[in-house]
Amino acid sequence: MKIRKATIHDAQSLSTLALSLGEYYGDDDPSGISPFFREKITVEAFEKYLSNQEAYEYYIYEKQGKIIGCFSLLNATHFFHLFVDADHHREGIGKALVEYVLKQRDHKLYSVNSSLYAVPFYKKIGFVPTALVQNHNGMTYQPMVWDRKQ
Repeated sequence: MKIRKATIHDAQSLSTLALSLGEYYGDDDPSGISPFFREKITVEAFEKYLSNQEAYEYYIYEKQGKIIGCFSLLNATHFFHLFVDADHHREGIGKALVEYVLKQRDHKLYSVNSSLYAVPFYKKIGFVPTALVQNHNGMTYQPMVWDRKQ
């Protein structure tokens, strides 16, 4: 197991990973991925994120040289992407990524717009819902926040 910062060379692998998880997003599109979100997880989109390190921080979880997990923050306090290969769900990879990144931070408040599938994970690590389930551009999500002070 290895966790490292992502580079622009990881864009293709990150897009492939994100696209493979469509059934877990619960978006309105029958494929599970709304057209809006599909545009946000293309190779080109990941290249853009990875090129803008002032706003986006990406971390990779590798096992035997293969990327099986990814976690990113937007503007240091918003959980932007958290993807774990479906064959490796419930192995602690998402938690390991989050803990690795957060132990390097001193921010007290973090937010996420969680897929409905991931809500139990986020609740388990301390997030609480802040509003009713939302739907925007075909994406269904639960706004949540985590206050490290509690």
